[in-house]
Amino acid sequence: MRPIVSVSGGITHGLGRWLDQQLKPIVRKLPSYIESSFELKNRLSRLNVNLSNVSLFTCDAVSMYTNIDTAHALAVHRRIIRRYHQANPLTSVDPHCLMKALTCLMHYNILQFGDTYHHQKVGTPMGTPPAPPYATIYFSDHEDYCVSQFAEVVHYKRYIDDVWGLWTPQPHNNADEDNTRYQAFQNMMNLFGMIRWEFVQRAK
Repeated sequence: MRPIVSVSGGITHGLGRWLDQQLKPIVRKLPSYIESSFELKNRLSRLNVNLSNVSLFTCDAVSMYTNIDTAHALAVHRRIIRRYHQANPLTSVDPHCLMKALTCLMHYNILQFGDTYHHQKVGTPMGTPPAPPYATIYFSDHEDYCVSQFAEVVHYKRYIDDVWGLWTPQPHNNADEDNTRYQAFQNMMNLFGMIRWEFVQRAK
């Protein structure tokens, strides 16, 4: 079951909108951040890569919001938010205050259906304003690590649960070695919490 319930007009709506405003500046600082397809097109036009030896790869997270473990995600956010605050102490909200609000919103999503009430205990509350930046930030540190381990990844961007990248084989690797490296990259991407990625076959 994946409940998608708008919090508009609910008691947590104001808190959710405030959290959305606080998390978006952090998202914009992420190396993988991409705002729109128009921005992606502009970045690609300026990319200094020999396209004759490059293949395109894409992947999509399987039910990303549903498969974000709340306890793990809050621990990840606490680390990233503190790091952002240390780099931007004059323009960012106190990390303790921000984490209190985020914990409240992610732990206490209560919804009404007819004459029954339900408490969501697993996954990201879909329909609350900060859900997209929350999901974006959650995977950011791990994807940065994955990209840093593979020189073949010459371009990597993600929009929440959709990844677009360019892969260039290393000169000293043959086709079999390159395929092994690409499989290792996929495996590493899937070693984070409950998030799993479905990769599309590379295309020249």
